[in-house]
Order: sequence, then C-alpha cells, then structure tokens
Amino acid sequence: MISTFSIVVVIGLFILFTVGILKKRKFKGFIEYESFKMGIEAED
Repeated sequence: MISTFSIVVVIGLFILFTVGILKKRKFKGFIEYESFKMGIEAED
C-alpha cells in the first residue's frame, strides 16, 4: 500500500516540474520576442 506521504511528494514534484517547464517556455518565448523586436528595430 502506498502511503499518503509518497503520494503528496509525487504530486509536489509533478507540480514543480510542470511549473518549471511553463516558466522555461515563457522565458524562451520572451527571449524570442525580444530578439524579434530588436530585429525589426535594426531593419528600420
């Protein structure tokens, strides 16, 4: 039988993992947006 503690730990790790991926993706998107904006300004 799996204890409640191990379930909580697994859920906690899963949430941290998901948040980490979302933050990384958002950060990457922000960098791409910034370089895209800079590229447009440079062309002008």
